[in-house]
Amino acid sequence: MNITKTDYHMHTNFSPDAHDTPEAMCWRAVELGLTAVAFTEHAEWHPDYAYYGFPQPEAYFARIRECQIEFAPYGLTVLTGAEIGNPHEYAAETADLLATYSFDIKIASLHWLHGLNIHHPGCFANRDPQEVYADYFRELKQLTAVPNISFIAHFDRILWRGMLMGHAPDLYQLEPIVKDTLAAIAQSGIGLELNSHRLGSQHHWHESLVAMLAWYREAGGRNILVNSDAHCTQQITANWEIAAHLLALAGFESREEAAALAL
Repeated sequence: MNITKTDYHMHTNFSPDAHDTPEAMCWRAVELGLTAVAFTEHAEWHPDYAYYGFPQPEAYFARIRECQIEFAPYGLTVLTGAEIGNPHEYAAETADLLATYSFDIKIASLHWLHGLNIHHPGCFANRDPQEVYADYFRELKQLTAVPNISFIAHFDRILWRGMLMGHAPDLYQLEPIVKDTLAAIAQSGIGLELNSHRLGSQHHWHESLVAMLAWYREAGGRNILVNSDAHCTQQITANWEIAAHLLALAGFESREEAAALAL
């Protein structure tokens, strides 16, 4: 069961960590019955990242234009996009990128915390895990001040990494900080992504995720986007059934309540 017909967070081989071509991703999206996709390739300026900025922009836009023409007869809208890592820390670079290129979708992601990759164990090294979680959500709030952002991606990603290391979040301790961040997102008008990419890898942080989604809803947040963050064709729409279940547990009783991004 699909809970949406759009996926606004996908990567092709224009991103250094993805594998398939835009055409291959489009064909799979058509097979799955999607009506719109966005190829949101990575834009990063952190010195530890593989590339500086948004690689091959001219080739990327030319290729997406070809896909838009090729797949329009199949009812698939193909959008351009960028997933910008830590745009609040690279404000000048982000502003220049968005002024130079007209992306349909602009994603803000918190990939780096205190200069360390949140996907790696080193992010928690020699630190109280609860302080790492608290710092992450304080930092996440800063993304709401970045201009021209469509939505904030994988807001719960730090929980995935922490739980892999056995660091269960203490939501009672974190509640004021997390609620403050989620309320800021809800009030900003920026969308909040429920990223399905890691939802099937382990379930230990699902309870915390449901609680946070409920807090976002209580703060008036309704602009939830379910995206796959697919890096290959096999990952498109992966774990969307789990996402639908978690949204229901959080009190989003219908797809209409979890409103799609208005383009």
